[in-house]
Amino acid sequence: MEHLLFERQEHLEQADLERYAQILKLNVAQWKTDMESAAAKDRLAQDKKLEDDLKLLGTPTIYVNGRELDLEQDEQLEDRVAGELGVPSAIASAAPSASALAPPPSASAVASAAASAKPH
Repeated sequence: MEHLLFERQEHLEQADLERYAQILKLNVAQWKTDMESAAAKDRLAQDKKLEDDLKLLGTPTIYVNGRELDLEQDEQLEDRVAGELGVPSAIASAAPSASALAPPPSASAVASAAASAKPH
């Protein structure tokens, strides 16, 4: 459900939510009962208070070491979090280096490079 809600943020009316519950083959009667429960309403009130206390402007809002991350449009979340934590990025670590992708030099290229490196 959370994925549908996030993907369809422009469509969150009660009828939309009920349709999502049906799409996911939830027990819609039980879902409605749960949504109207005191526990659910209390949890939503707690989350709303926390949102207000933190002055959040939207979701997702991501904090690392107590500071809000403000991602640039072309920036990868994993890279930014790794940078904030001072650790190597898992994405960068997993990517092969450019030299690993290049074919090995031919014997003639090595000999040519060695010959041109000798003083004349």
